Amino acid sequence: MIVVAPCGYDRAKAAQAIVQLADLPEWQTLRAVRTGRIFPVDANSYFSRPGPRLVEGIEELQRSLAWL
Repeated sequence: MIVVAPCGYDRAKAAQAIVQLADLPEWQTLRAVRTGRIFPVDANSYFSRPGPRLVEGIEELQRSLAWL
């Protein structure tokens, strides 16, 4: 599993970053990529800043892990 959480990116921009990575041959060799276990998250709101919203970010990660 790969969680894509670039600092300052919301979920949509993180998803765009994944699309850009798709052109790299090395990216395609990763098992998580081949099995579709790539999850963009809203790092700007939930992970890049300390505070109460961090708990919401952890809950988001839990939902992604439950999917596995």
